[in-house]
Amino acid sequence: MGAGVGLARVVVTEPRTTDLDEDLKGQVPAVCAAVAEVRLEWVTRASAGEVQARAELLAAARHARAAAT
Repeated sequence: MGAGVGLARVVVTEPRTTDLDEDLKGQVPAVCAAVAEVRLEWVTRASAGEVQARAELLAAARHARAAAT
């Protein structure tokens, strides 16, 4: 990780139960890696704003989750 870049915290929830199903648990590492990659990009390129930053993180997470299945 670059200098001054902290660790990202990713919260994964399942709305129907208190436990994550095995498929979702298996996708968590890929989603975390995607979030970390976006955060590293923000070291040299700022996001356009909070709404856009959230959208970018969600898009990266969705893409990583789809690729992991």
